[in-house]
Amino acid sequence: MRRSILFFSLLSVLPLLQAQDSKPLEIIITGGLVPVSRDNVGTSTTLITRQQIEQRGYQFVADILQDVPGLSIARNGSAGTLSEIRLRGAESDQTLVLIDGIEANDPAFSSRFDFAHLLAESVERIEVLRGAQSALWGSDAIGGVINIITRSGKGLDDNQYSASAEFGSFSTNNGAVSTRGDSGSLHYALSIQRFETDGFSAADENVVDYTTAEGEIISTGGNSEDDGYENTTAHFKFGFDPTTQFSLDGVVRYTDFESDFDSFTTIPVDGLEDRADGNQQYYLLKAVYSQMGGALNHGLKFFRNESDTDFFSSFGKTDSEGEKNHYGYQLNYEWGDGAAQQGVSFVLETEQDKLASTFSGNRKVDNDSVVAEYRFNNDAFAAAANARYDDNDLFDNKSTWRLAGSWKYSANARIHASYGTGIKNPTLVELFGFTPDFSGNENLSPEQSKGGDIGIEYIAQNARHFFDITYYHREIEDLITGSGNTAVNIDGESNSKGVELTYELKASDVTSLRAAYTYNDTEDGDGNQLVRRPKHHFSAALDYAMLNKTLNLGINLRHVKDRVDTAFNSDFTTTAVELDDYTVVDFGARYRVNESVFVKARIENVFDEKYQEVLGYGTAERAYYLGLTGDF
Repeated sequence: MRRSILFFSLLSVLPLLQAQDSKPLEIIITGGLVPVSRDNVGTSTTLITRQQIEQRGYQFVADILQDVPGLSIARNGSAGTLSEIRLRGAESDQTLVLIDGIEANDPAFSSRFDFAHLLAESVERIEVLRGAQSALWGSDAIGGVINIITRSGKGLDDNQYSASAEFGSFSTNNGAVSTRGDSGSLHYALSIQRFETDGFSAADENVVDYTTAEGEIISTGGNSEDDGYENTTAHFKFGFDPTTQFSLDGVVRYTDFESDFDSFTTIPVDGLEDRADGNQQYYLLKAVYSQMGGALNHGLKFFRNESDTDFFSSFGKTDSEGEKNHYGYQLNYEWGDGAAQQGVSFVLETEQDKLASTFSGNRKVDNDSVVAEYRFNNDAFAAAANARYDDNDLFDNKSTWRLAGSWKYSANARIHASYGTGIKNPTLVELFGFTPDFSGNENLSPEQSKGGDIGIEYIAQNARHFFDITYYHREIEDLITGSGNTAVNIDGESNSKGVELTYELKASDVTSLRAAYTYNDTEDGDGNQLVRRPKHHFSAALDYAMLNKTLNLGINLRHVKDRVDTAFNSDFTTTAVELDDYTVVDFGARYRVNESVFVKARIENVFDEKYQEVLGYGTAERAYYLGLTGDF
């Protein structure tokens, strides 16, 4: 009943949303099996541009994503420590992360992606698609997809070179150099970035006491050891287009890191010997051959994702290696006239995940998939239907499907909606264990989901106002969670439902505002709120340009309310703890000295808010950064 009331309430406001002009056309690369115009995407999406990345000034992609509706971040302390992202209440291993088309989720990290090591220097734009995407992208995409697209040299008239340096609090040093170019048939982009910091204590320095529902006091904090971090990332991207019919693209990305961290027994405490040394490697080759004037396309794709991490602690050294290999063929065919266009795509792919660790031994899982998509769009309506069949050598074979549509109710308003099913296979870590304190469970069943969303989007005259309201709901059966020293499937249905609001205002050529609010109501099979998913998340960003647009100022605010986390007891049982609410404000400035040189400054946590994103782990106090960038 509540869903019906909300849906018809949304429809009732549509006649009021009338104007004449619409927002410029944008393409969402992950909108389907082929790139799709944003106006034709039924899925709720957020697009972050290079300009916005530069305005915000953050060095890590996780910080750039903080303002995305439906997205929450949980970090275990300072830079380089575990950083997980959850979409619409989904677990972090239920959101797929792509880097230039490479599936970056790590088989050695329980099929999650750790955002701790993803620097932003080479990033051109970010696409966030929320909601069921398993029928397109497979097991890791119940919550959605985050697509990281790096900078390219394609289309440049002249070679470009850039260099930047930044210094700041916690003895932080950050520097990068890059070059991009296009010689006609060959284009390339190369960047190298080095980040290092002394950091602060991952286990919180500030003493924070929590009271459980039973009246028990849990005390955290009081730690003092700084946890440093070093990261060197090199990224190379190229394309070769010898003819108009054939193209070859490739990516090589390498990250080497050293990260201090603090682990826990019942609560996090200083770990003088806790350290992780590792590297991440990503490789991609993709070839496309076109026929029939571009209407028929054949694509071959290979990518590899590797990780190798050594962990050091008072218990000694352990190691963990992960590897994902993917081979795929895709056929696309498009047809239609000016009034309507249609298209179909078929994909055959095979993928293998490997895990080798001190405690699990050598493990692997193979998965073969067939994927199909049908697309239709005209001036007012767009629709897509997807179906996927996965043949897995460890679990029952599964089929998933998805329907998505967009209806342009007027020149400036549209309804977008999607509904689909999904699966999340148990990870190699959940099946076979990872540490002496966490043994695997080979009897786990895959998680199964169903759900969708419906929303209204409005773009006012001259694109000065943009507004979107979306309602979503998802149910998951057989949710996998930690229990004692192993993993189990939870009985009953776990669900997540909520509302996302987005508003953008271009008040003038020099002033703009972005705001987002998410209400997210989650519960497990027993009716308990899922951990580290805030019920309320509000963010706002105000940008202002002055002095003939040579000086740009920005203020970012985020408020997080109503979260719970888990406290671990000595007997491996757990207790739910309600975390404190918090509000954080950041300030940034960027001054253009001339056409090539920019000075940038940033104050993070302006009001020195004390808070925890994860129980017992600290966050940064007020911090100052100053940098210089040159583009030539």
